[in-house]
Amino acid sequence: MRACRCALVLLLWSSFALAQLPDDAYVVTAMRDWKVPGLAIAVVKHDRLVAARGYGIREEGKPGAVDENTIFAIGSNTKAFTSAALAILADVKKLQWDDPVIRHLPSFQLYDPWITRELTIRDMLSHRSGFTSFQGDLLWDGSAYKRDEVVRRMRLIKPNGSFRSTYGYSNIMYIAAGELLAAASGTSWDTFIREHLFGPLGMTRSSTSISALKDASNVASPHDELAGKIHPVPYRLVDNGGPAASINSTAKDMAEWIRLQLAEGAYGEKRIISAASLRQTQTPQTIIPGVGPAKLFPSSHFRAYGFGWVLQDYRGKKIVWHGGGIGGMKTMLLMVPEEHFGIVVLANRADTNLPEALAWRSVEVMLGLPARDWSKDWLELTTADEAAAAASAKRTDSQRLTSTKPTLPIERYVGLYSSEVYGDATVVLDNGHLRIESSLDLNGTLDHWQNDTFRYKYDDGYGNIVQFFLDSPDSVSEMRINRANSFKRVH
Repeated sequence: MRACRCALVLLLWSSFALAQLPDDAYVVTAMRDWKVPGLAIAVVKHDRLVAARGYGIREEGKPGAVDENTIFAIGSNTKAFTSAALAILADVKKLQWDDPVIRHLPSFQLYDPWITRELTIRDMLSHRSGFTSFQGDLLWDGSAYKRDEVVRRMRLIKPNGSFRSTYGYSNIMYIAAGELLAAASGTSWDTFIREHLFGPLGMTRSSTSISALKDASNVASPHDELAGKIHPVPYRLVDNGGPAASINSTAKDMAEWIRLQLAEGAYGEKRIISAASLRQTQTPQTIIPGVGPAKLFPSSHFRAYGFGWVLQDYRGKKIVWHGGGIGGMKTMLLMVPEEHFGIVVLANRADTNLPEALAWRSVEVMLGLPARDWSKDWLELTTADEAAAAASAKRTDSQRLTSTKPTLPIERYVGLYSSEVYGDATVVLDNGHLRIESSLDLNGTLDHWQNDTFRYKYDDGYGNIVQFFLDSPDSVSEMRINRANSFKRVH
């Protein structure tokens, strides 16, 4: 009789979760609207995986279907794993949240010696170090620098914000947090994550490195839109950004991670993290200005950052969530702790808000609210933003001084340029165009814009601007990428 009752409960839970998922027709239509090739979703309710499914294909132009075991890059959803790993060390008294970073990582330095002394683990995990959002990302994103070199070069970056007074989303601070974890635990971040989280949670298809995917099966390919068409692109080499963004996982594996979070550090009969330590990671630490588009979040009043999690209110409930976007992949993990509910959505395309739209729609259904068309509403906002950006670009184009030319003959801009922060970049002449080559992810071609300013197109399709500065009428002294990143001419 008891077995029958358990089976009935499981059936009810499964039916309940399936009802919360957007129906198949909705997902397929939304994927077409957003041009997303493949998607995987998993739902957890009351400590059980009650729904997991895949949609679409792993790679555009190939027949392999996505399922709940398909591997995706989760990007910044990695950060919560890093904070959870540090929580485990806090439980065994290897560290405390308010310890100065230099207590565990004596070689750590920032531009300001006072901030170096005062920065705590709490500060580095809650994005209040003084770095503005994404400042310093050139150091790691696609670069050849190892994690310790990324952290060493952080001391050379002058923060654009103010310590503990502004929110600035910092990937490099999480890379430093991983180095601190390694120093405090005596093992690497990758090994610690495998042994203390992946292993105990049975996340057998999860990894911390792109190289781990070489021999893996059932792996989704990243995609980007180029010239109006969706194309597969190579996985981005982000192993050096490990603690911030390098984990690969599946919907089914991530469901086990959600179970741990919703159970406040317990997993079945095992205690992985104390409830008190895990609760710190999901507690507001730094206020995030705004709550998102008003049309989408009319009932929300605040957003804040914990340790690897965004916290906000929605319809009277506390929502714990985080997104992840890295090199042709987009993910969203969202939980409603009071309802013991969590959902993860993994997509193999960048530049889409579909994972967020599906997750928030599922929350409304779970709460018994009328389910509005989140995909349509978010797509309309995205389309409006793109139109505004295009109009701004057109205005910029109209201000271009088309009659100008570079001050010097084009070959005089060729040479070696060096940045104390970022290292060397070489400007070469290639088929009549200037081109930048570097160990950082800076390779791309320059097309003249006006005067000594050039439009800079990265090889991976993204764009920027480059400005050259002269220290005499016939000598180039400096190159600035995107105005802020300075490289001095060496020869």
